[in-house]
This record gives sequence, structure tokens and C-alpha cells, in this order.
Amino acid sequence: MSESDDVPYKYVDLNNWPQPHTHAIGQITLEWNEIEREFERLVCLYIETDQPTARIITGIFGNRDKSELLTQLVSLKESSPDISDAVDYAKSLFHICRENRNHIAHSTVQLAEELHKITLKKPRKQNPLEDHELELDINQVRECSRDIWRARRYIRDLNRQISIALTDRQLAQQSFGDGDRSDASPPLSLPQKPPKPRKLSAFLQIVPNIDQPPPE
Repeated sequence: MSESDDVPYKYVDLNNWPQPHTHAIGQITLEWNEIEREFERLVCLYIETDQPTARIITGIFGNRDKSELLTQLVSLKESSPDISDAVDYAKSLFHICRENRNHIAHSTVQLAEELHKITLKKPRKQNPLEDHELELDINQVRECSRDIWRARRYIRDLNRQISIALTDRQLAQQSFGDGDRSDASPPLSLPQKPPKPRKLSAFLQIVPNIDQPPPE
């Protein structure tokens, strides 16, 4: 039995992939690199040292550990409930984008005969004999890239506002010491929250990744 007789998908040499697919998946990779940098900048804002030293500190952590570090730092240092809420939302966006990106970037890919769908397969950590399987059309892949772009823009704008707030607090502390500084800083214009991305994990199926014996 040929592969085309068995399943409606085929392996395609990456050099011969249709341009829209390679562009969409490549865009996810590029956007992810950018949002990682913005998230790291967000963590660095709450580390009270110069930026090179802060980057060295955060550089030894993975994304999960950076998020936990950010949670602890904001809990310890952030006095604004609005900013704390915005940071929590940024973390949520980041983690959904990370999971979605990982489902695509760490999977093997099969291209549908009709050329507008792909099937992604990634071994399950819980059982190496099974795969997580996910079928996406090209528009869903593009939407994943746009989700990361929207989240990156939100975290970038949040970084700018938090940087302003922290600078104002430092200047107020220098001017007023430990006295009442509640009116020392102007109100912040926090960025509008984008909608949360759809989790690709909601569409995962579990399939065997080895040939199963035929039924008797």
C-alpha cells in the first residue's frame, strides 16, 4: 500500500514546500524570538541593577523560571494593583503563545494533498509510544503568528509604561524620602489588553506513533 493510499497526507521535501506555509511558520519563529526579548525586558525592569547585569541574571533561566521570578519580584516590589494585573495578563499571553509556538516548532509536519492543511505530530512526554496530533489550516497558522505579534506589542508597550513608573518612583523617593509620595507620579496610560489567543492544545488528539498490529 502506498503512502497516498494510506492517508491523505504526504511528506514533502522542505525545499519544495509552498511559500505561504514556509512564510507562516517562519513568521511564528521570528515573532517568538521578539516576544521572548520583550518578556525578558519586563523581568529585568524589576531587578534593581544595571541592564547588562540584569540580562546576565535572567539569561540563566528558562521561560518558566523567568515567569516565576517575575511573579515574585512584582509581588515584592509593585505597589500598583493596575500594573500587577497588567503583568499577570502579560504572563498569561506569553504562556499561551509559548505553548502554541512549541506545538508547531517542535513537531514533525505533514502537508495535505490539498495544500492548505498541515498535520503536526509531537511525541507525548507521558508516553513515548504516542503522539500529540494537531491539524491546522494555513489561516490558523497565520493567526498563531498574529497572536504572538499582538502579545509582543502589548508587552512592549507595558514595558515602556512600567519603565516610566519606576523612574518616577525613584525620582520621588530622592525628592521626598520615605514620606507620602502618592501624588508624586502622574497616572499611567496602560496599554489596552488584546484578546487572549486560542489554545491549540484544545484541538490536540492522541494517536499511536508506531504501527499497530492488525485486529485478529
